Formats: sequence, structure tokens, C-alpha cells
Amino acid sequence: MKRALFGIAVLLVCLIAIPSLAVNSQSTKVCVGNLCYKVVSFDSADDTCAPIVVNENIDGWVFAVETVPDSEAAPTADWDATITDASGIDIMGGALADRSTSATEMARPELPDSTPVERPTLGVLTVNVTNAGDGAGTIKIWWKTPERVY
Repeated sequence: MKRALFGIAVLLVCLIAIPSLAVNSQSTKVCVGNLCYKVVSFDSADDTCAPIVVNENIDGWVFAVETVPDSEAAPTADWDATITDASGIDIMGGALADRSTSATEMARPELPDSTPVERPTLGVLTVNVTNAGDGAGTIKIWWKTPERVY
């Protein structure tokens, strides 16, 4: 009887978790030489989107981020995204604010004076999407890994 109740409890937990996994998804990391990218998809409901923790370490230098609004369920105009490191710092320096509702856009990490830079990262990053209404889209993070010395 205890095993049956435990099995039912596990099944309920899985059924509750599956919808949240389907809403925000991630591709596997793709690397060619020392250039890598990872695609994170988001789906905002009623202007709320839970933070998406990237499920692989991004170790290297982030040099660009591409935002692609969904063509059928586009985010609202001027939606925003941040990508934060373990310390809570936006590695893009605010460059992902006010994104287009229809066009694919690319941004580079910025210093406070808006100078574009390659941002060093080590570890897990978190993607945060706000002001997107009921919209969806993808965010592609591009980075360079350190070149290996043999």
C-alpha cells in the first residue's frame, strides 16, 4: 500500500512539473572549434516568465546574444531580457532592454558607458524575461571558449 501511494505521489509530482518544463526549454550546447551557442526558449503567460537557469556552464567570453520573437505569439513591444551570473550581475549591461516584437535582434555585452565588450563568464547563467505579455521567443547566447594549449 505504501509503495502504491508513493508511486501515485511521484506521478502527481511529474504531472505537475511537466507543463513548466514544456514552457521554457533549452537546446544542447553547440560548439564549432572554440565558438559555442545555446538556445533558450521562453513562453510568458500574463506577463510573467520564471527565470530560466541555463543547464550547462558557460565558461568563456560571451560576445553576442540574439533575440528572436515568436512569429505567432510575439512578445509585447519593448520586452526586456537580462542574463545574470551567479552574483546576480547582468552580463549584458542592459543591452537586452526594449527588444522588438517582430524582428530578430543581436546585441553585445556593454560596459556602463555603452562600450561593447566580450564579457568573461564562468559557470551557470540565468535568463530573465520581463514585459513580454503573453508572448514567446528564443534567446541565443554566443560565447568563445578558451583556446586549449597543449
